[in-house]
Amino acid sequence: MASNTPIARALALHKAGRLAEAEAAYRELLAVDGRDARALHLLGLVLLSKKDIAAGIRCIRDSIEYGGPVPQRLYDLGSACRAAGDLDAAETAYRGALDRAPTFAPAWSGLGGLLRQRGRLAAAIAALEQSLQHAPDDPRTCLQLASLRAESGDFEGAESGYREVLARAPRASAASIGLGDLLARTGRAADAEAAYRKALSADPENPDLLAALGECLSAAGRLAEAETALRRTLAIQPGHVRGWFNLGKTLIESDRLDEEFLDAWLSFPGPTPPLVRAAAINHVKQTPGYRSLVQDRDAAGRPGHMDLESAPAREFLAHRILHRLLRRGIVDDLDLERLLTDVRRSILLGVDDPSSMLDFLCGLAEQCFHNEYVFAESAQESGAIDRLAARVDEYLSGSGAATATEVALLAAYRPLHRLVNRRALLEQRAVDEAYARILRQQIAEPDEERALVEAIPRIGTIDDPVSREVRAQYEENPYPRWRYPPRVENRSVEVALTGLFPYLRQADVDWPEAPRVLVAGCGTGHQSVMSALRFRDSSIMAVDLSLASLAYASRKTREAGIGRIEYAQADILRLGEIDERFDLIESTGVLHHMADPLAGWRVLRRLLKPGAFMKIGLYSEHGRRSIVAAREFVAAEGFESTPDGIREARQALGRLPSDHPARQVAERPDFYAMSTCRDMIFHVQEHRLTIGQINEWLHELSLEFVGFELTSSRIARAYLERFPDDPELRNLDYWSEFEKDNPGTFAGMYLFWVRDCAQRS
Repeated sequence: MASNTPIARALALHKAGRLAEAEAAYRELLAVDGRDARALHLLGLVLLSKKDIAAGIRCIRDSIEYGGPVPQRLYDLGSACRAAGDLDAAETAYRGALDRAPTFAPAWSGLGGLLRQRGRLAAAIAALEQSLQHAPDDPRTCLQLASLRAESGDFEGAESGYREVLARAPRASAASIGLGDLLARTGRAADAEAAYRKALSADPENPDLLAALGECLSAAGRLAEAETALRRTLAIQPGHVRGWFNLGKTLIESDRLDEEFLDAWLSFPGPTPPLVRAAAINHVKQTPGYRSLVQDRDAAGRPGHMDLESAPAREFLAHRILHRLLRRGIVDDLDLERLLTDVRRSILLGVDDPSSMLDFLCGLAEQCFHNEYVFAESAQESGAIDRLAARVDEYLSGSGAATATEVALLAAYRPLHRLVNRRALLEQRAVDEAYARILRQQIAEPDEERALVEAIPRIGTIDDPVSREVRAQYEENPYPRWRYPPRVENRSVEVALTGLFPYLRQADVDWPEAPRVLVAGCGTGHQSVMSALRFRDSSIMAVDLSLASLAYASRKTREAGIGRIEYAQADILRLGEIDERFDLIESTGVLHHMADPLAGWRVLRRLLKPGAFMKIGLYSEHGRRSIVAAREFVAAEGFESTPDGIREARQALGRLPSDHPARQVAERPDFYAMSTCRDMIFHVQEHRLTIGQINEWLHELSLEFVGFELTSSRIARAYLERFPDDPELRNLDYWSEFEKDNPGTFAGMYLFWVRDCAQRS
């Protein structure tokens, strides 16, 4: 074709990156001949480059219609459909290109990437191998294949692939990071460090490489070097998540965590990791203001009122880390809780004008709302706060105006949604964002939940007496109150489960691409949201006994922007009435609260598709010894499962000697909120099991044990040291022996996966 033809000139503009001019040139050609397949195809590529995906797809489809299914056009259509999220159309297009040109390497590579995205690892590897067979020098495909082999557990093949990429492209940082991470993962820390440093010599300002090197050095205990690398990471890319987290861990280990860093760390969106919360609590307890207040209180024998006008008190009340901590998560430290309790009482009973403390009170109100007012409360405080609530409600009825300070102080003792005239507060102009936030949390959001209750469908009736009691408990105390969606990787079921249990890569499993998941006993929705985020292309049915819990779940799911979860009220015992079978069933922390856990499990078993998986959580007899001691203590002392009874029981448990078995519950995060404490110590129904009992039930239900979800890799290493002949960690007789010698292994609960084996027995 002559270089001065219109299509050649347009193509030259396109190749030069002058997209606007190229688009105009292609449109001029199409104005003359709207069926010009080549111009349509190339215009589609320009539009895709401009992120106008829908228009680009239309042009490429038209080019195929008018000019035929040329492999390159089909490949480009597949890539465009994949970018648009239409994976079915993308796969059809890639396969169409390969039907016409079986040696067309780009289509094999595109198909491999798509299959990986869909979680079909074995098929993805085969497609990428085909691509390299026809284009062996393509570094991007080599890198894809190496990464995929690492993901599928073929570490030797992955290492070979990464090194092949780096031999051809030494500055390929993704290959360097992949190789280094693989070496670190397989216990070759020195080789991993060498890989990172070699890559950094060619690309010294790469933040991903610096973050990986810093993590490697930190794991090796070379904290000063790690800090240097990680600080350099954040200097280059201030929002680098891996850099932030690993620098924080490194600073904690080296006892160099400064307030500026902690303040920034607590500002990150999303849930606050326990490591960060513990660091923040420790930092607050080391401040002069905290230490001074504790000393003054102890010297005076825990007085009824504290001097909050002193310089140490003002420093404590204004401390920015304390404010962050109060707003970000529940304070799970008994000493700090006691001081906050004393401060709250002193403000209520001993400060005439606490307006200067408004910001602290707003943070305290958030803390107390989310721990469901679990702090101790004296009779004097109860009387004073009841009078304040009546006064505020009277003001809101139109006879006056409640100040923001009065409202915030009230909100630190009682939820504002209990006020008769609460809606009037929302109509007033908020003094600042902190005050506006407590109005949203304590009025607008609970009102939204009340409205949502009516829209929740019901499945069957709740007739079982124990189910009715359990429902009543969770109507009063929806459990748990969570604030942020969990951070989980969105993966296919195959990738998620083979990541947990690598031996499944060789198992005969028909992995679902768009799994239908049942969450039986979803509570307030944290687990169902986690499942939706965790399992790619999943749709969720989530059921629970409690309408209050389901309304909370519905609101938080909407807030998280997740639209593929259906909530319904149901007793597990009545789920046999639904005409559906599931690819995955999750029921964690639920069956042991039924009158007959095995009866409930039988119902769920019948809802499982052949060969499908189920995740179960059950309490351990060995792991809950301290909780059993606490339950026996509160029963012997006659504490009732009312808010006042739970508050009194917590104080009594906190006063026990440190070596008392029941005192250990104060070390559990669940001790620090009303609903979680009630669930842990005052639950109306609780069964605890042993691994031997679980094994018997699995045989009865024709379920195959897949493996435990362990809380720490250290547990797996300790198990393998003792039982090296069980590399899959699946021998329940061995696990029973291990737990007897290590009773804290399953202190939370047994959390494990099983699989239908009736069809394969």
